[in-house]
Amino acid sequence: MICLLATTWRLWTLQTDFPAIPLFNWLADVPVLADMVLFTGMLASLLAIAGKGYDSESTSRLVAVSIGMFFVCAIGAVLLNQHRLQPWLWQSLIVSSVLLTSVVAKKQSAVIPQSMLRLVFLATYLYSAASKFDYQFVNTVGLDMVRALVGLVGIPAANVSEDTGKWLACLLPAYEWIMALGLVFNSTRKLAAVAGMAMHILLIAMFLSIGQMPPVVIWNLLFLVALVCLFLNESAGQGVSIGKWVRETSLLQKSLMLFVVAFPATNLAGVADHWLAWRVYAPNNSRVIVKFLPENDHVNEHAQEFDDRSGGLDGQSFSIAEWSLRAVGVPVYPEDRFQLGVFLTIAQNREMRNGIVVALQSESSPWDGSRDEIVLKGVEEMHEAAAEFRLGTAPRTASLRNIDAESQRGVGEPGADD
Repeated sequence: MICLLATTWRLWTLQTDFPAIPLFNWLADVPVLADMVLFTGMLASLLAIAGKGYDSESTSRLVAVSIGMFFVCAIGAVLLNQHRLQPWLWQSLIVSSVLLTSVVAKKQSAVIPQSMLRLVFLATYLYSAASKFDYQFVNTVGLDMVRALVGLVGIPAANVSEDTGKWLACLLPAYEWIMALGLVFNSTRKLAAVAGMAMHILLIAMFLSIGQMPPVVIWNLLFLVALVCLFLNESAGQGVSIGKWVRETSLLQKSLMLFVVAFPATNLAGVADHWLAWRVYAPNNSRVIVKFLPENDHVNEHAQEFDDRSGGLDGQSFSIAEWSLRAVGVPVYPEDRFQLGVFLTIAQNREMRNGIVVALQSESSPWDGSRDEIVLKGVEEMHEAAAEFRLGTAPRTASLRNIDAESQRGVGEPGADD
């Protein structure tokens, strides 16, 4: 986790020209000093935990306080910028919650928190696999993954036809789903854990071959560690009976596990965000497509460089995904409200008024990839659409200063190297 924070430090310190969109609009005026304090608190707490170690049966006061400190600081950081709610941070918040509830429940055997952590990773795998039985995944990301994976064994991607690639893409979530089911049962747990490790090793090799950013590689390494510690250790073959688990767990622990199992499913009702439902590597999220009209000549040059080649709007498009990767080293948060807030920030700072056209696109249909679309013309219509969201779309004032500082280079030069 320390490595993940270190490789994405610009995301946590606002040392970037990428707009920060808080979870609630009333947090927009919080000074940047708060981000630095929270980031320092997260690092300090993790270092304290690493130095002392965690043992559910004899956890020191320092470690317990450090886990709580990390949890509070991470929540605070997310409140100030929802872009920070990367899937690996979301997972770390859940894991720290499990450890905290285990500390509170005194005289509890180590097998209880271990079983809870297993359930966390099982939910991650099962929901992640389910989200990839999807038209968009099979035809885009899944197909690209297949071509990259066959390239690892020396087969040219051109030798894999599109139809064959799509069928193989369907096997990727099927493999993950079967592996996750195998982790459930004592008799197949260790074999499934080995299969899971093979999956993550291949993913790491694939991401390295295509030059992916460090965070996604580090996160897959953490999954390898989790599979060894939770499913391949000496006690991995011994599950916890339902009766014992019910007797020994507190009401708080039961409630937490219910949340872990049920909350991702609320994505279907529009409650849980895309990543909070473990829809990772699944491109069916809601999104925003932007076109800058010809009158914005100072924008067009940069938009040409990052042509998104998607959407049917007139004018030059702009890739927020490329900007996010270059500016803060992480994927852009896959929610339309966040992306609308980012582009609204650009439009306001550049006084574009009617020189920008935005398409709000819904989550795609799992059957044919189709999306509902609302076209917004100009800043006024963007403001009206932003007001419809229950969570934040307004940028942090502190991040606006960074964008203003880049005004001579055109829309904050999101593609420029820092």
